[in-house]
Amino acid sequence: MKEVVIAFAGNPNVGKTALMNAIAGSSLQVGNWPGVTVEKKEAVFNRNGKRFRGVDIPGIYALTPYSMEEKVARDFLLEERPDIIVNVIDMTNVERNLSLTLQLMELGIPMVLALNMWDEFGHLGGDFNIGLFSQEIGLPSVKTVARTGEGVDDLILEVVKIADAPYVPKVPVYKHMTDTMVEEKVIAASEILEECGLEGRYPLHWMSVKALEGDRETLERLKRCEIEDQFEPLREEIRKYHKQDVPDVFSDIREGYIKGLLRTCLKQSGKIRRQWTDLIDSVALHPFFGIPLFFLMMYLMFRFTFEGSGPFIDWTDSFLTSFVGRYIDAGLSAAGAAEWIRALVGDGIVGGVGAVLSFVPLMAFLYFFLGLLEESGYMARAAFVMDRVMRAVGLPGKAFVPLLIGFGCNVPAIYASRTLDSEKERKLTALLTPFMSCAARLPVYALFTAVFFKDSATGVIFGLYAGGIAVAMIIGLIYKKVFVRGEGTPLIMELPPYRIPTGKMIWNSIFIRTRSFVRKAGSLILVTMVILWVMMNLPYGTPVENTLLGRGARIITPAFKPNGFGKVEPVAALIPGIVAKEVVVGALGQMYHETEEGPVQENEPLRPLQDMAREAVGLGRAALDSVKGVFGIRALSAFDLPEEEETGLSRRIGKDFTPLSALSYMVFILLFVPCVAVLAAVKHEFGWKMLFYVLLLTLIVPWLASFLVYQGGLLIGWGGA
Repeated sequence: MKEVVIAFAGNPNVGKTALMNAIAGSSLQVGNWPGVTVEKKEAVFNRNGKRFRGVDIPGIYALTPYSMEEKVARDFLLEERPDIIVNVIDMTNVERNLSLTLQLMELGIPMVLALNMWDEFGHLGGDFNIGLFSQEIGLPSVKTVARTGEGVDDLILEVVKIADAPYVPKVPVYKHMTDTMVEEKVIAASEILEECGLEGRYPLHWMSVKALEGDRETLERLKRCEIEDQFEPLREEIRKYHKQDVPDVFSDIREGYIKGLLRTCLKQSGKIRRQWTDLIDSVALHPFFGIPLFFLMMYLMFRFTFEGSGPFIDWTDSFLTSFVGRYIDAGLSAAGAAEWIRALVGDGIVGGVGAVLSFVPLMAFLYFFLGLLEESGYMARAAFVMDRVMRAVGLPGKAFVPLLIGFGCNVPAIYASRTLDSEKERKLTALLTPFMSCAARLPVYALFTAVFFKDSATGVIFGLYAGGIAVAMIIGLIYKKVFVRGEGTPLIMELPPYRIPTGKMIWNSIFIRTRSFVRKAGSLILVTMVILWVMMNLPYGTPVENTLLGRGARIITPAFKPNGFGKVEPVAALIPGIVAKEVVVGALGQMYHETEEGPVQENEPLRPLQDMAREAVGLGRAALDSVKGVFGIRALSAFDLPEEEETGLSRRIGKDFTPLSALSYMVFILLFVPCVAVLAAVKHEFGWKMLFYVLLLTLIVPWLASFLVYQGGLLIGWGGA
């Protein structure tokens, strides 16, 4: 069965993804375009005995690649040559959207127009003659409402018709807006391209226009032909005749064509457009009220995500450990498996799966709230509100959202960087995110502050959070000065109208993105967990200090003497901290042989039905606690500090550390390599190269910062002994 490739193209915020969701549902796949971090969405579906593959290309305003998104979109349309283009048009901004439509028509690819947001257009009092419009522009047009699925069946029917009988759209005729002079130059440019042998490989009319405009990407494609100089006389004639640059000439011609086209098809009433949007924006974008409102929204997202997901995370961990792990261990024991195999499966494999699945509730809650912000139209406002502040370190306002999320957990923060528009901005945000002190580091802070800083614990922990922000700001400034010199481009973007997201749209956003995380990032987490288990347990049965982990720690321990903690135990505890930062406390206990031995419990008999009922009750209780957490008045559980009682571990820490070396150790933990789940997220989103940069930065920066804290403390007389 031959696959028919459909490209869904259009301006940003016109509903392309929602339309694909309405057509393909849960079959939508999310990934990245090869070599870049621009998100790629695809869906495969069958209709009338044909197999279709829909590709949601990035939202663009023109086929001139100023951004990575525009380059990805144009390269796909030119090089991949999809069989059909579904051009999605926002009917509330039809005039602006049609500029891209005319450029797409010049590509010579069969096309159908989806006149989306038809319901909003009707509410604004608009009247549009679809039949006359389709006749004039020469393309089939279908009115759609992607949010509700209205018109989707009609759109699919038109796509199937085109697949059965493909056609080449006519090139828009611009002659009635100007004399034949410009068209003559386009024909002359086409003849030059024909001599280069490009006919059949690229659409000549479109290539001719781009060559005359001086488009760099196009001229690069023509470089081997050495014909660039032949276009300059043609450009000069156009410039002299119209007294303006060639790109402006073609832009004016298209604008005139669109106005003439719509004059016969479109009628709008005098009703005020987007009156609710304007009313809300008077507060959301207000110079005084805008920022407090933004911080309120971020607080609500923070609270919703971590309070809402916390009980489910605890239940997932308990379910895998006390139920799934217990039954698997019982099965291995009954099969006569060796103790080390049971330990590997239980701690390494089941533990690795648990590390993946424990993040699923967190990701689901985050994607739910982000979906509300994005689909409602508020996320674009957040960019404007915070843009001036974030531009100081080379980031847009929207970067504040993933960085803020990083205080709860760096994993969803990495994925939240998808809301940014630029690849450079996404990568810089990913580099800075690990320095936001996630909640997993709190047990380590709590342990050391309970021993050394009881009377000033709040100030010390607040200082650590502020220190992470300061380090991120410094790195951002260095990046901006060294790698992105000159003034940043101003933020120019369209603010979409406020909309009420549908449950289907939110569910698809949650399901598709979370499934992508489990499939791709989960494999790396699982493999790393197994490797770390091997390091901590081989040779099996020996004390921790004699395992691969302990021996490796001895080799690198001298490097930490200038930082104040140059002993094997605290250094060895850092390594399993790559799995999860809260593991550092347990690792310290094992290294010091001071873990508290609880009462030995006899193995309870397996009662599958009772155990399943208990887990079901636990799930219900988790759901209730989640609701209480979201709507209750208690503080964020992500910041609850466990009460530290006097233990053997705290006594050993009190002997081996000083207040200064303890602070140095906490600073190192603050900035040290994030957990394996974060590394997996970075690899998933940005590839191996970016993962290497994150690892390098989170190894060098924590050592330098810790070194400066310890040596600086000694310099000012804060005793290290």
